[in-house]
Amino acid sequence: ESMAAGEACGRLLLVTATEKSGVAFVYDITTVTKPKLLFVKHLTPISKTKSAGVAYATRELGDIDTEGVIFVDAAHSPSGLAGVFFGGAWSGTMSFWEFECPATTVASGSTSNVVCKTFLVLLAGRLFLA
Repeated sequence: ESMAAGEACGRLLLVTATEKSGVAFVYDITTVTKPKLLFVKHLTPISKTKSAGVAYATRELGDIDTEGVIFVDAAHSPSGLAGVFFGGAWSGTMSFWEFECPATTVASGSTSNVVCKTFLVLLAGRLFLA
C-alpha cells in the first residue's frame, strides 16, 4: 500500500508493509543501486497464539491491513528517535516503531546492529537490523 524512506542511525532506510498480512519489510537503501533487506517482521506477533478478537480485547493486537507507513525523523518523533508509524485499517490500530542507534553508527564505520523497538500503542517487541 505505501512505502516510506528516511534516515536513522546513519543509514537511509526504506520501510513498507504488506496490506492484509501486516508484515513489515525494512531495507537499507544507503547505496540506492544495492538495496539490502535488513529484516522482515510481523506487526502482530501475538497472532501466533491468540485470535484477532481475543488479541484486540487484551490490547495486544498489532496492525492488520496496513494502509499507512510514515517515517518520522528524530526531530519530529514523539520519543526523540527516528521511527516509523504503521496504521492498520482492519485492526483500527496505530503503532510507532523507533530506531535505537548503537553508540557508534554505521556512518562512522561500525558494523554494530541498530535496534528497532516499539514505542507506542499496542505492539511490543524488538527488531534487530543486521
